[in-house]
Formats: sequence, C-alpha cells, structure tokens
Amino acid sequence: MSDLRRLIVSDEALLELGQDLTATSGPYLSPYKRLVTQVRYTGTGFLGAAQMGSELDPSVTSNIAFLACLRCSRLQEAREAARMLGLSEDRVDEILHLPLGYGFVRSAGFDAAVKVWLPDFPLGPFPSDAEVEQLLAIEREALAKEIAYSPADPDDAAPLDVAAILGEQPKATAAEPVVVDDATRAQFLREHQQLLQDIRDHPSASVTQHYRHLGWSAWRGNRVKRQLLDMQLIRSERQKSANGRPQDILSLTEKGRLLLNERQT
Repeated sequence: MSDLRRLIVSDEALLELGQDLTATSGPYLSPYKRLVTQVRYTGTGFLGAAQMGSELDPSVTSNIAFLACLRCSRLQEAREAARMLGLSEDRVDEILHLPLGYGFVRSAGFDAAVKVWLPDFPLGPFPSDAEVEQLLAIEREALAKEIAYSPADPDDAAPLDVAAILGEQPKATAAEPVVVDDATRAQFLREHQQLLQDIRDHPSASVTQHYRHLGWSAWRGNRVKRQLLDMQLIRSERQKSANGRPQDILSLTEKGRLLLNERQT
C-alpha cells in the first residue's frame, strides 16, 4: 500500500457511496466503487460521513480501515453500527444513548471497538458574511470575464429549418407582397432602417458582422432582426461560410426595399 498523499473528504458520503448510486450491472465498475476499492494504491484516502450506515454500498463497508460511530437515533442504524464495529447486540442500546461528544472507534489492528471522548476543538473565528462576499466577489469578477452568454430565444421563436441547415434547396414560396401597408409604416423605427441599410450595403455579411458595423450588442441586434422578420422586410438564409461552418445571411425582401427607398426619398 502507498503512503497517504492526498485525502478526499465528503460530509455527505451517501451522495457518492449510497447503494442506489453504486449499483451497476454487467462488467462495468462504478467510479464510486473504484474510489473505495482501488485508489488506495495511488496514495489517495477517502474520509466520508454518513447518517445511515445501512444505506452504504457493501463495497464501502467491507473496505473501511477506520470507523467512528457517534450516537444513532434509529434502532436500525444502531444495530448496523454495532455490526460494523464488531459489538454484541447488547451494546445497541448504548449506541442509541451515547452522550454528546462520545463515540465508538475501530481501526485496523484493533482487537475490538473502543469507546472514546471527542473533545470540541476551537477552530477560531469564522469569516463574516461580508468577508465571504468580498472574497467571492473577486472570484465572480474573474469568472465573468470567461463567460460568453448566448442570446435567449423567445418561446414563440420559429422552428428550425432542417432543410436549410443541411444546405438543401428550399422549397419555392409564394411571391411576397410588394405593397407597404400603413401598419408596417407605423412600426418602422430608425433602428429598423439602420439594419436594412447595412444589409443592402453589405449583402454577404453575416448577422454578427452587421451588428458589429452598427456597434450593437447581440441582444439589441437580435431584437431588431426578429421585428424585421415579423414585418416581412428581410429574410434569413443559412449558408456555408468560407471555413465550412453554416452562417445566417440576411437579405431584403421586395417589401423591405420599397420601404427603405420610401424613407430615403
């Protein structure tokens, strides 16, 4: 066996070593079972605390080198603790009524379990909520620089066009209306005109490039783009880029051209 080089500590060992999580079928060996049966040879130890020893996987209980048991409030758990400690049945009641700070300990090389008193070790003052928040603020600031947020799609977003994603020829659609109605004119704003102009002036640019030309964030650009699509002033087509990755290319509809010319005259 290797010397101890590292120690893994879990305050809720049932989350890793409960029977329902370690149970597997076939030749596959759960990584949690590997933790308690194999990693000792790498110099790694595992220290786990569990409230219900009866729920631990047998591969765990059979590989325990050091066991400490404090008071158990349930008879079933007290009996399981007595069994694991090697105590007789008449010691179960003693386990049920152990005073605070007392427990039974058994380790490799012990002839029998030993009743011990565990003193309360003063660990010094704990950090206040304000100190914890100050430390976390530094970590959050560093983490925020590494996070890239994607735009959130609304619940009523149109479904994906599978044929367009695969690069297949889209089906022919009916001719678009060429009349600009008053309702569209009333909704048409300055930012709508700006995006239409950039699409007209840079027909091969990607959606991201249009936003960059206008100095817009992705959130603002996507909002204006969706509004123009709803007003049938632009269309969006998925095309392959120079590097082979698909990208959305925006183009003006006939209705969009008419309205843009109308505003510029």
